[in-house]
Amino acid sequence: MHRSVFIVLVFLSISFAGCDDDDSSNNSNVCDPVCDSISHCENGQCLLNDGACHSTSDCTEGVCNTALNQCDTEVECFEVSDCPQSAVPIYCSEINTCEEVLPDHSNPIIETNDFFAGSNRNDPHVLVDNGTYVMYASASANFDENVKIYRLVSEDLINWELSPEYAVFEKNSDPMAWDRKSVETPAVVKFDGLYHLFYTSYPENYADATSFQIGHATSEDGIVWTRDTNFELKPTDPQGEVNLDFNQFVVGEPAPVVVGSNLHLYFTAVGANASVGTTLQVIGLTVFNGDTWTGPVSVLTPDQDLWPREEYVGYSTPNALYSNNQVHLYFDVVKADPWTQVAISHAVSDDGFSSWTTDSEPIFVREDFTWTQEEIRSPSVIELQSTRVIFFAGHTDLNLAIGVELLP
Repeated sequence: MHRSVFIVLVFLSISFAGCDDDDSSNNSNVCDPVCDSISHCENGQCLLNDGACHSTSDCTEGVCNTALNQCDTEVECFEVSDCPQSAVPIYCSEINTCEEVLPDHSNPIIETNDFFAGSNRNDPHVLVDNGTYVMYASASANFDENVKIYRLVSEDLINWELSPEYAVFEKNSDPMAWDRKSVETPAVVKFDGLYHLFYTSYPENYADATSFQIGHATSEDGIVWTRDTNFELKPTDPQGEVNLDFNQFVVGEPAPVVVGSNLHLYFTAVGANASVGTTLQVIGLTVFNGDTWTGPVSVLTPDQDLWPREEYVGYSTPNALYSNNQVHLYFDVVKADPWTQVAISHAVSDDGFSSWTTDSEPIFVREDFTWTQEEIRSPSVIELQSTRVIFFAGHTDLNLAIGVELLP
C-alpha cells in the first residue's frame, strides 16, 4: 500500500515537471506523457521550443542538428561531412548549403489530371541539371494515343511544375516516319556538351510491340530538340523465322548513362532464348564513343532462380546509374499471363557489360503502395552524395501516377 502511494506521488511530480510553471495549476496544462527537455506543455500538449527539433521535418527552414536538437539555417558546406548530424539524409547542395534530401511527403507526387485535364503521366526520368531537378515524363490526354514528352522542374523533388507548359517533344509530323504515332519512355543525359534524348516510338498501333524502335534527338538547352535521322535501334527480324537473336522481336525503353568517355545505352529486348526454350525479355547495350555506335549485345538476362520464365517474362523499363566505378541498373520485373509489371529490382556490374549481381529481393513490389496495386514500373534513380532517391510510376484503377522514395 505505501509503495503504491509513493509511485503515484512520483508520477505526479514527474508529470507536472513537464508543464509551463505559470500554468501548472491548470489541469488542462498537465501533459501526459511528460514533455522532453526541448518541449514545453501548452493546453495539455507538448510543443517544441522555438528553434528546437527532433528531425529536419520539425524545422520551418534549414536542417535539424540532432546533436544539439536545434534548427540550423543556411549551414555552409563544401561536402556532406560539413553538415550537422541529422536523423534524416542530408546532402551538400550545389549552392553550398546543407539540405534535406527528401522532405516529408505523401505519394503519389504526380497523378492523373495534374497540370492539364485528362493527363496521365508516366515514365519519369529525373536528372540534376545545374542545381535544378529536371524530370522528363510522358503523357497523353484522356488516353488519346498521342503520347508526348514533357519537361518538369522542382526545387525539392516533391513539388513539380511544367517548364515549359507545353510538350517539348512530340510524334514526327512526317506521315511516313516510323515515329509518327507517339513518343514514350523518355530518357535524357548530357554528353559531349549536348543533351541527348532517347525515346520509344512506333508508326501505328502501340499494341504491336514488334513495331517499336528507339529514337534519338539532341538539344542545347534540353527544351528544343533535333531528331537524329541517322540513329536506328530496332528489332533485327520481328516477322521472320526464329533466329535466336536476343533482340529479334522487340526493342524499346532506353536507359542511357555516361560511363567515362562513352555513352552507354541500355534497352529492353525480346528474342527467343535457348536456355529457357521460349522468348525472354532481357536488357541489351550499345555504346557510343562520340563518333560511332557499337553493335547491340545482350548484357543482363533475368536470374532464373529469382524470376523463373514459367512465371515471369523478364525485365522492362531499365534505368542506369554510374556510381563509384560501377554501373547500376534499376528495372521492373514483368509477370506472365497476363503481362504485368509487378516489382522493381536492381543489378550492379563493375564494367557494365558482364558479371552482374542481381539483388535477391526486389526493392518494391506493386502491393507495397495503394496507388500501384495493378502495376509498378519505370524506376529512375538519382544520387545526392551518398543518398539515392528513386522515382517510379504505377497505377491503380487507371490513375497513372508517379511517386518518389529514398532507396532502402
